Amino acid sequence: MNQKVISLALGILVGILILIGVILVIGAMQTNAEVDPETQQVMTDIPAVSNSVSYTMILFWISAALIGIFTVWSIIQNPKRFIPAGIGVAVFGVLILIASAMVTVEKSGYIMTLNDTTEGSLYWGGLGIQATFVLTAVAVLLILIQAGAGIFRYFQK
Repeated sequence: MNQKVISLALGILVGILILIGVILVIGAMQTNAEVDPETQQVMTDIPAVSNSVSYTMILFWISAALIGIFTVWSIIQNPKRFIPAGIGVAVFGVLILIASAMVTVEKSGYIMTLNDTTEGSLYWGGLGIQATFVLTAVAVLLILIQAGAGIFRYFQK
């Protein structure tokens, strides 16, 4: 097939997937949920919200599988190209381990009385928050180092 035709077909497919996602999210935003008068928390799981989350999770797992397949295929074709990506994955893993060490899970209190709240779910939520902090701090540090190196090079001329 012509490369332009494949590119067009993939563009149309991605556009359709985005349109479906937007429709599901808008539908989830327009639902009226039953709210607890004391806590102001939603008491029921609304099908529109569940559909939106399920669609997102399906796209996530399909994307993760495709990334894995194409990564393995690329490594098989040219193993030397994997070295920079492997270093990046290793550094990312170290940063996630650092974030994991920073997570504290509250094992008592009001949050544990909420439906479907477990120590595991609180851990993963905390890991996501801490990983965001760690990755943001590393990004800011690298930006500052790059700016400092640029200033040093400017005055070195």
